[in-house]
Amino acid sequence: MDLNIIKDFIPIGQRNRPGRVNPMLYVTIHETANTKKGANARAHANYLKGSDAANLPVSWHYTVDDAEICQHLPEDEEAYHAGDGKGSGNCQSIGIEIAVNSDGNFQAAVERTVELVADICIRRNIPLENVRQHYDWSGKNCPMNIRAGKPYSWKVFLEKVQAAIKAQTVPPGSLPDQEPSGWAKEAWEWAFINKITDGTNPKGTVTREQVMQLLFNYRKYNVEKREKA
Repeated sequence: MDLNIIKDFIPIGQRNRPGRVNPMLYVTIHETANTKKGANARAHANYLKGSDAANLPVSWHYTVDDAEICQHLPEDEEAYHAGDGKGSGNCQSIGIEIAVNSDGNFQAAVERTVELVADICIRRNIPLENVRQHYDWSGKNCPMNIRAGKPYSWKVFLEKVQAAIKAQTVPPGSLPDQEPSGWAKEAWEWAFINKITDGTNPKGTVTREQVMQLLFNYRKYNVEKREKA
């Protein structure tokens, strides 16, 4: 899927663009709750650049509709979207709003969001368990439709993100018959996503030097995780 990302940033210095560094440890999913016709990604980009959003202040990184994605802030900058003050939602996560405009296709917008989240998780090395709902930070019933199972549940949303991550990171030259066994699939995908293995030849024999390399990669993963904490 072509993500079709349009960069339309909140002006530097505006009150809802604090400019502080975001370590990008989480992704937070929201819905705009604006069902008006025309309340798509571009409409929200215009809103965030205006005085109403600045005075609140409120901001987030992306708005996704059924046709395109508007990016409002660099991912490595903080935003005001999670309702948790100086907590991890605002200060350590990338905020994504899904448009719910009545003249849009909500399911298509959610599917586009799945692809965006997968892309971010791969680029920023964010584990699936760090993809959160707005609800997780402040208790707000958001993303409201997904939480109600529309177009599908949060569990299915995460499963789709996991599948998209796998699809976007299939190693070159991998063969269909080189799939890991069912009992090892989750562990294999986790190891590949976190760069502990290159994702090839899951059922092949392993040399002692390859074992050492896997252990080294796992140690490196733990060090990088601690540094991000």
